[in-house]
Amino acid sequence: MFYPTEIKTIGLKKEATRGVAETTIAKYLAVEKASEFEYKLNLIEDEMLRGTYERYEPIAGTKEGTGKFTIDLDAMNCGEIFYSLLGSVNTQLIGTNAYRHIFTRDLTNFLLPSYTFFIRRADGTNIKHKAYSLSVVKSVAISGAVDGKARLDADIIFQKEQNTNATFNPQWTDISPFMFYQTQIKINDTLITNVRNWTLNIDNQANGIRTFNQSQDITDILATNKLLVNGTFELYFENEVERAKFLNNEYARINIILIGKEIETGIHYQLEFVLPRIHYSAFPFQDMDGLLGSAVAFSGYRGITEQNSISVQLTNIETGY
Repeated sequence: MFYPTEIKTIGLKKEATRGVAETTIAKYLAVEKASEFEYKLNLIEDEMLRGTYERYEPIAGTKEGTGKFTIDLDAMNCGEIFYSLLGSVNTQLIGTNAYRHIFTRDLTNFLLPSYTFFIRRADGTNIKHKAYSLSVVKSVAISGAVDGKARLDADIIFQKEQNTNATFNPQWTDISPFMFYQTQIKINDTLITNVRNWTLNIDNQANGIRTFNQSQDITDILATNKLLVNGTFELYFENEVERAKFLNNEYARINIILIGKEIETGIHYQLEFVLPRIHYSAFPFQDMDGLLGSAVAFSGYRGITEQNSISVQLTNIETGY
Protein backbone atom coordinates (compact mmCIF):
# COMPACT_ATOMS: atom_id res chain seq x y z
CA MET A 1 0.00 0.00 0.00
CA PHE A 2 1.19 3.49 -0.84
CA TYR A 3 0.75 6.63 1.26
CA PRO A 4 0.56 10.08 -0.35
CA THR A 5 2.53 12.91 1.19
CA GLU A 6 -0.59 15.09 1.19
CA ILE A 7 -1.98 13.30 4.27
CA LYS A 8 1.03 14.33 6.39
CA THR A 9 -0.12 16.25 9.48
CA ILE A 10 2.07 17.96 12.10
CA GLY A 11 0.95 18.91 15.61
CA LEU A 12 2.65 19.98 18.81
CA LYS A 13 2.19 20.49 22.53
CA LYS A 14 4.37 22.02 25.23
CA GLU A 15 5.77 19.35 27.54
CA ALA A 16 4.58 19.38 31.12
CA THR A 17 7.64 17.31 32.08
CA ARG A 18 10.76 17.97 30.05
CA GLY A 19 11.57 15.05 27.78
CA VAL A 20 8.37 13.11 28.52
CA ALA A 21 6.28 12.86 25.38
CA GLU A 22 2.81 14.39 25.56
CA THR A 23 -0.13 12.15 24.64
CA THR A 24 -2.49 14.75 23.16
CA ILE A 25 -2.06 17.44 20.52
CA ALA A 26 -2.70 21.09 21.39
CA LYS A 27 -2.11 22.81 18.04
CA TYR A 28 -1.58 21.93 14.40
CA LEU A 29 0.72 23.55 11.85
CA ALA A 30 0.05 23.81 8.13
CA VAL A 31 3.49 23.09 6.71
CA GLU A 32 5.25 22.92 3.37
CA LYS A 33 5.45 19.47 1.80
CA ALA A 34 9.20 19.07 2.36
CA SER A 35 8.85 19.58 6.13
CA GLU A 36 10.11 16.50 7.96
CA PHE A 37 11.66 15.12 11.16
CA GLU A 38 14.58 12.69 10.86
CA TYR A 39 15.63 10.20 13.52
CA LYS A 40 18.76 8.34 12.50
CA LEU A 41 21.33 5.89 13.77
CA ASN A 42 25.01 6.72 13.36
CA LEU A 43 27.07 3.61 12.64
CA ILE A 44 30.55 2.99 14.04
CA GLU A 45 32.55 1.22 11.38
CA ASP A 46 34.89 -1.66 12.20
CA GLU A 47 38.26 -0.70 10.67
CA MET A 48 40.42 -3.27 12.45
CA LEU A 49 42.91 -5.37 10.46
CA ARG A 50 42.00 -9.04 10.08
CA GLY A 51 44.13 -10.07 7.12
CA THR A 52 41.35 -9.51 4.57
CA TYR A 53 40.10 -6.81 2.21
CA GLU A 54 36.49 -7.46 3.19
CA ARG A 55 34.61 -5.16 5.57
CA TYR A 56 33.15 -6.43 8.82
CA GLU A 57 29.80 -5.26 10.14
CA PRO A 58 29.50 -1.90 11.91
CA ILE A 59 28.39 -1.35 15.49
CA ALA A 60 25.32 0.71 16.39
CA GLY A 61 26.39 4.15 17.60
CA THR A 62 24.55 7.27 18.68
CA LYS A 63 21.03 8.21 17.63
CA GLU A 64 20.32 11.71 16.39
CA GLY A 65 17.12 13.70 15.91
CA THR A 66 16.67 16.79 13.76
CA GLY A 67 13.68 18.39 12.12
CA LYS A 68 12.84 21.18 9.72
CA PHE A 69 9.52 22.70 8.75
CA THR A 70 8.32 25.71 6.79
CA ILE A 71 5.15 27.67 7.51
CA ASP A 72 3.40 30.71 6.13
CA LEU A 73 3.82 33.14 8.99
CA ASP A 74 0.66 34.29 10.75
CA ALA A 75 -0.06 35.61 14.22
CA MET A 76 -1.55 32.38 15.58
CA ASN A 77 0.99 29.77 14.46
CA CYS A 78 4.35 31.16 15.58
CA GLY A 79 4.21 31.91 19.31
CA GLU A 80 5.35 28.45 20.40
CA ILE A 81 8.22 28.64 17.94
CA PHE A 82 9.57 31.93 19.30
CA TYR A 83 9.05 30.78 22.89
CA SER A 84 11.13 27.64 22.37
CA LEU A 85 13.73 29.60 20.39
CA LEU A 86 14.28 32.39 22.94
CA GLY A 87 12.99 31.01 26.24
CA SER A 88 11.33 34.03 27.86
CA VAL A 89 7.90 35.57 27.30
CA ASN A 90 6.10 38.47 28.92
CA THR A 91 2.35 38.56 28.19
CA GLN A 92 0.12 41.59 28.61
CA LEU A 93 -3.62 42.02 28.07
CA ILE A 94 -3.88 45.09 25.81
CA GLY A 95 -7.59 44.99 24.94
CA THR A 96 -10.72 43.03 25.65
CA ASN A 97 -9.45 39.84 23.99
CA ALA A 98 -6.08 40.94 22.60
CA TYR A 99 -2.74 39.99 24.13
CA ARG A 100 0.80 41.14 23.41
CA HIS A 101 3.57 38.59 23.96
CA ILE A 102 7.16 39.83 24.08
CA PHE A 103 9.72 37.08 23.50
CA THR A 104 13.36 37.64 24.47
CA ARG A 105 16.36 35.45 25.17
CA ASP A 106 16.13 34.12 28.71
CA LEU A 107 19.41 35.22 30.29
CA THR A 108 18.96 33.03 33.36
CA ASN A 109 18.29 29.65 31.76
CA PHE A 110 20.08 27.54 29.15
CA LEU A 111 17.24 24.98 29.15
CA LEU A 112 14.84 26.34 26.54
CA PRO A 113 11.14 25.31 26.57
CA SER A 114 10.60 21.85 25.10
CA TYR A 115 7.71 20.55 23.01
CA THR A 116 6.49 17.23 21.71
CA PHE A 117 5.91 17.27 17.96
CA PHE A 118 3.51 14.75 16.43
CA ILE A 119 3.49 13.56 12.82
CA ARG A 120 0.90 11.51 10.98
CA ARG A 121 2.42 10.23 7.76
CA ALA A 122 0.22 7.25 6.99
CA ASP A 123 -2.59 5.02 8.35
CA GLY A 124 -1.20 4.59 11.88
CA THR A 125 -1.27 0.80 11.54
CA ASN A 126 1.37 -0.27 9.04
CA ILE A 127 3.28 2.95 9.60
CA LYS A 128 2.73 4.24 13.12
CA HIS A 129 2.05 7.83 14.06
CA LYS A 130 5.15 9.31 15.67
CA ALA A 131 5.89 11.60 18.62
CA TYR A 132 9.20 13.49 18.87
CA SER A 133 9.85 14.32 22.50
CA LEU A 134 12.17 16.96 23.95
CA SER A 135 11.98 19.07 20.79
CA VAL A 136 13.64 22.49 20.97
CA VAL A 137 13.74 25.13 18.24
CA LYS A 138 17.39 25.80 17.43
CA SER A 139 17.02 28.47 14.77
CA VAL A 140 14.56 30.23 12.50
CA ALA A 141 14.99 31.90 9.13
CA ILE A 142 12.26 34.39 8.26
CA SER A 143 11.84 36.05 4.90
CA GLY A 144 9.54 38.40 3.06
CA ALA A 145 9.52 39.32 -0.62
CA VAL A 146 7.79 42.22 -2.30
CA ASP A 147 5.35 39.92 -4.07
CA GLY A 148 4.63 37.15 -1.57
CA LYS A 149 3.93 35.94 1.96
CA ALA A 150 6.17 36.14 5.00
CA ARG A 151 7.60 32.67 5.62
CA LEU A 152 9.40 30.96 8.48
CA ASP A 153 11.80 28.01 8.34
CA ALA A 154 12.45 26.37 11.70
CA ASP A 155 15.28 23.98 12.59
CA ILE A 156 14.54 21.57 15.45
CA ILE A 157 16.64 19.34 17.68
CA PHE A 158 14.83 16.52 19.47
CA GLN A 159 15.73 13.63 21.75
CA LYS A 160 13.90 10.60 20.39
CA GLU A 161 11.23 9.24 18.10
CA GLN A 162 8.49 7.00 19.48
CA ASN A 163 5.14 5.60 18.45
CA THR A 164 2.08 7.48 19.68
CA ASN A 165 -1.63 6.77 20.03
CA ALA A 166 -2.46 10.48 19.96
CA THR A 167 -5.62 11.27 18.02
CA PHE A 168 -5.13 13.54 15.03
CA ASN A 169 -8.16 15.77 14.61
CA PRO A 170 -6.98 19.09 13.16
CA GLN A 171 -9.47 21.93 13.09
CA TRP A 172 -8.29 24.37 10.44
CA THR A 173 -9.35 28.00 10.46
CA ASP A 174 -9.10 30.64 7.77
CA ILE A 175 -5.42 31.22 7.08
CA SER A 176 -4.35 34.83 7.43
CA PRO A 177 -0.63 34.94 6.56
CA PHE A 178 1.28 38.17 6.77
CA MET A 179 1.70 39.57 3.25
CA PHE A 180 4.13 41.94 1.57
CA TYR A 181 1.53 44.71 1.57
CA GLN A 182 1.20 44.38 5.38
CA THR A 183 4.93 44.87 6.00
CA GLN A 184 6.66 47.96 7.36
CA ILE A 185 10.40 48.39 7.78
CA LYS A 186 11.67 51.19 9.96
CA ILE A 187 15.27 52.29 10.32
CA ASN A 188 15.90 54.53 13.30
CA ASP A 189 12.12 54.81 13.71
CA THR A 190 11.68 56.21 10.18
CA LEU A 191 9.51 54.25 7.74
CA ILE A 192 11.54 53.10 4.72
CA THR A 193 9.49 52.46 1.57
CA ASN A 194 12.28 51.59 -0.90
CA VAL A 195 13.01 48.06 0.41
CA ARG A 196 12.03 45.15 -1.85
CA ASN A 197 12.81 42.07 0.28
CA TRP A 198 14.20 41.10 3.67
CA THR A 199 15.46 38.14 5.67
CA LEU A 200 16.11 37.60 9.36
CA ASN A 201 17.95 34.69 11.00
CA ILE A 202 17.94 33.92 14.72
CA ASP A 203 20.03 31.05 16.11
CA ASN A 204 20.30 30.17 19.80
CA GLN A 205 23.10 27.68 18.98
CA ALA A 206 21.49 24.92 21.04
CA ASN A 207 23.19 21.52 21.05
CA GLY A 208 22.33 18.09 22.30
CA ILE A 209 24.65 16.81 25.04
CA ARG A 210 25.57 13.21 25.69
CA THR A 211 26.46 11.49 28.94
CA PHE A 212 26.73 7.88 30.04
CA ASN A 213 22.98 7.64 30.62
CA GLN A 214 22.47 4.08 29.32
CA SER A 215 20.96 5.43 26.11
CA GLN A 216 22.01 6.08 22.52
CA ASP A 217 19.95 9.30 22.61
CA ILE A 218 21.12 12.70 23.79
CA THR A 219 20.64 13.45 27.49
CA ASP A 220 19.28 16.97 27.03
CA ILE A 221 19.45 20.03 24.79
CA LEU A 222 21.37 23.05 26.08
CA ALA A 223 21.77 26.57 24.69
CA THR A 224 24.98 27.77 26.31
CA ASN A 225 26.40 29.83 23.43
CA LYS A 226 25.71 33.39 22.33
CA LEU A 227 22.54 34.21 20.41
CA LEU A 228 23.25 34.92 16.75
CA VAL A 229 21.05 37.45 14.95
CA ASN A 230 21.64 38.56 11.37
CA GLY A 231 19.69 39.52 8.31
CA THR A 232 19.59 41.15 4.90
CA PHE A 233 17.48 43.50 2.87
CA GLU A 234 17.62 44.96 -0.62
CA LEU A 235 16.78 48.59 -1.16
CA TYR A 236 16.93 51.21 -3.87
CA PHE A 237 19.27 54.07 -3.00
CA GLU A 238 17.77 57.45 -2.20
CA ASN A 239 20.63 58.78 -0.10
CA GLU A 240 23.85 57.60 1.57
CA VAL A 241 22.90 58.14 5.20
CA GLU A 242 22.83 54.45 6.19
CA ARG A 243 25.78 53.55 3.98
CA ALA A 244 27.84 56.16 5.83
CA LYS A 245 26.97 54.37 9.09
CA PHE A 246 28.32 51.17 7.60
CA LEU A 247 31.60 52.86 6.64
CA ASN A 248 31.90 54.49 10.07
CA ASN A 249 30.80 51.37 12.00
CA GLU A 250 27.90 53.25 13.57
CA TYR A 251 24.88 51.33 14.82
CA ALA A 252 21.31 51.62 13.61
CA ARG A 253 17.93 50.46 14.89
CA ILE A 254 15.65 48.29 12.75
CA ASN A 255 12.02 47.36 13.25
CA ILE A 256 10.30 44.87 10.93
CA ILE A 257 6.55 45.11 11.48
CA LEU A 258 3.93 42.75 10.04
CA ILE A 259 0.36 43.98 10.54
CA GLY A 260 -2.65 41.71 9.98
CA LYS A 261 -6.38 42.08 10.28
CA GLU A 262 -8.08 43.86 13.16
CA ILE A 263 -8.75 41.97 16.40
CA GLU A 264 -10.83 44.71 17.94
CA THR A 265 -11.08 48.44 17.48
CA GLY A 266 -7.59 49.89 17.14
CA ILE A 267 -5.74 46.59 17.76
CA HIS A 268 -4.49 44.36 14.95
CA TYR A 269 -2.85 40.98 14.75
CA GLN A 270 0.80 41.94 14.57
CA LEU A 271 4.33 40.58 14.64
CA GLU A 272 7.23 42.94 15.19
CA PHE A 273 10.95 42.22 15.26
CA VAL A 274 12.81 44.87 17.23
CA LEU A 275 16.58 45.05 16.74
CA PRO A 276 17.73 48.00 18.85
CA ARG A 277 21.37 47.94 17.76
CA ILE A 278 22.55 46.52 14.46
CA HIS A 279 25.80 46.99 12.57
CA TYR A 280 25.92 46.70 8.80
CA SER A 281 28.39 44.16 7.44
CA ALA A 282 27.76 44.98 3.75
CA PHE A 283 26.30 48.04 2.02
CA PRO A 284 27.56 48.01 -1.58
CA PHE A 285 26.57 50.03 -4.61
CA GLN A 286 25.08 47.73 -7.26
CA ASP A 287 22.61 47.47 -10.10
CA MET A 288 19.10 46.30 -9.19
CA ASP A 289 16.94 45.91 -12.30
CA GLY A 290 18.43 49.00 -13.88
CA LEU A 291 18.33 51.13 -10.74
CA LEU A 292 21.02 51.96 -8.21
CA GLY A 293 20.52 49.75 -5.18
CA SER A 294 22.22 47.72 -2.48
CA ALA A 295 22.10 44.21 -1.00
CA VAL A 296 22.52 45.10 2.66
CA ALA A 297 23.68 42.65 5.34
CA PHE A 298 23.60 43.28 9.07
CA SER A 299 24.05 41.62 12.46
CA GLY A 300 22.24 42.34 15.71
CA TYR A 301 24.05 43.12 18.96
CA ARG A 302 23.25 44.05 22.52
CA GLY A 303 24.48 47.50 23.47
CA ILE A 304 25.41 48.76 26.90
CA THR A 305 22.03 50.46 27.32
CA GLU A 306 19.87 47.71 25.74
CA GLN A 307 18.50 44.63 27.48
CA ASN A 308 18.70 42.36 24.43
CA SER A 309 19.85 42.13 20.82
CA ILE A 310 16.34 41.29 19.60
CA SER A 311 12.81 41.09 20.91
CA VAL A 312 9.86 39.53 19.10
CA GLN A 313 6.54 41.19 19.87
CA LEU A 314 3.45 39.20 18.91
CA THR A 315 -0.13 40.46 19.20
CA ASN A 316 -2.94 37.91 18.93
CA ILE A 317 -5.77 36.34 20.96
CA GLU A 318 -3.70 33.65 22.71
CA THR A 319 -3.84 34.10 26.48
CA GLY A 320 -0.31 32.83 26.99
CA TYR A 321 2.44 30.35 26.09
